[in-house]
Amino acid sequence: MSSLVTHLKDNEYFTLSNILISLIGWLSFWVSLIFIPLFFGVISLLAGYLTIYKGKVFYGALMMLMAMFGTVVGLVYSVVVVGTWI
Repeated sequence: MSSLVTHLKDNEYFTLSNILISLIGWLSFWVSLIFIPLFFGVISLLAGYLTIYKGKVFYGALMMLMAMFGTVVGLVYSVVVVGTWI
């Protein structure tokens, strides 16, 4: 068990900036499904790009894929329910 704790402490991904980027990216993805999908979708897409830039390619690509999906679903939801693109 102590080797796991040591590994987590030594892992450079668990820094405050990386955690905040991931948190902002995933929260903006969820918000983009309902509220201003273009704005929050772009924020999530940029957070995914920054995650890839920092070395976590799989997680960044997953975030970017979900950002695109959330933006499209949010836009469709806005058009069907509200009648606008915003």
